[in-house]
Amino acid sequence: MRRLALPLLALALSGCAWDAGHGFSTIDSAAVGASFEPESARRLDGSVLTDLGYVVTPEELSLEIERVDLDTLAGAGEAQAFDPAQPPEGYTLCHGGHCHALDGRLVPYEEVEAELAGGAAAFQRVVSLEVGQELDALSNETVAAPPAPSAELPETELRRARVAIGAVHLRLVASGAELGTETVELDADLPLALRPSASLDFTVDRDAPERVRIAVQVSYGARLFDGVDFAALGSGGVALDDPDDPLLLELVSNLAAAEVTATILGQK
Repeated sequence: MRRLALPLLALALSGCAWDAGHGFSTIDSAAVGASFEPESARRLDGSVLTDLGYVVTPEELSLEIERVDLDTLAGAGEAQAFDPAQPPEGYTLCHGGHCHALDGRLVPYEEVEAELAGGAAAFQRVVSLEVGQELDALSNETVAAPPAPSAELPETELRRARVAIGAVHLRLVASGAELGTETVELDADLPLALRPSASLDFTVDRDAPERVRIAVQVSYGARLFDGVDFAALGSGGVALDDPDDPLLLELVSNLAAAEVTATILGQK
């Protein structure tokens, strides 16, 4: 099966402080997964109901995930904590890796956090978890992601986790709404450069766990197909290849709004 790929991040930490003489945290293992988990109210026997009334049966949703970067926020001074559940001043709603600004802009989480930290702040990569694999979201596939080039973290504040998604392969059948009893098939290979991310708040120092295990999950729900007018595809099978196609742009926007969760567990 062909597979190709596509951000809120929660950080959980448990562990004990080190004894004097230990270095900083070492990444013991890392894993990255992809899933499609539509809300129960939208499920229809293997299909999902969209906000426009279409019934969509996904047959393939695979993500080509290149890597996961863990970043620090340099030059931040007194950085403010960013909680997507409580949008900062100037924003009305934060979800899916971006915030809605009062002027109508969609601003990625990292830009909001950099803004809160001051104009001179900039994210810098601390370590990359190399993936380079295609994940089948329909089967909740998970793969190992070894850190490179070194598993040992420097003393720092991890403030962001960012998933680099290089492509997505999507195959589905849609019916209902404007289509009535007719059906259309969509088969699309989408080369993308999506970077969903979310804020972290993890300190790497001599009080941090000696070894940590990292798990990252990229998830989609029924909203992946919201706003997409499948009747515009016409009858029969269609492959999207026009980058300015309104349907393609809507799909890419939904793919970029993936929910990403990450967990860091530490042990002595």
